[in-house]
Amino acid sequence: MNDISLNCDKKRIMPREVYYQCLWMVRDIDRLEKIADMMSVLDKHSKEEAVFIADDTEVLVYETIIREAVRRLNCINDALETIPEEYRKGVIEIIKKVRPFYPDTAHENTWNKWKRSFIYRLARNMDMF
Repeated sequence: MNDISLNCDKKRIMPREVYYQCLWMVRDIDRLEKIADMMSVLDKHSKEEAVFIADDTEVLVYETIIREAVRRLNCINDALETIPEEYRKGVIEIIKKVRPFYPDTAHENTWNKWKRSFIYRLARNMDMF
């Protein structure tokens, strides 16, 4: 049983590997945001130029890495918009393990439902399955 059934719906099944890739993508959101902030520098250059941007550690970042970070953040934000606003911040915190427990505003099952729904939508947005 390698697949994860979402909310007991046999039509909404995702491979376990994809589920965990999405979890780690959300846990990596802070780094993605730092890389995506470099997009403003990219927009100033013409498309013919090969662009390398030095980050805080003086490491050169390729243009394709910056564009991929922006794409991933857009997919995460689009997936977040599919769940109710009052659960968005909590779902991200639960995934990132900022809160090792579920907030008291809803039952644990509710948090799990919205977390799985978010991950499913994120995987669909990323065309992972």
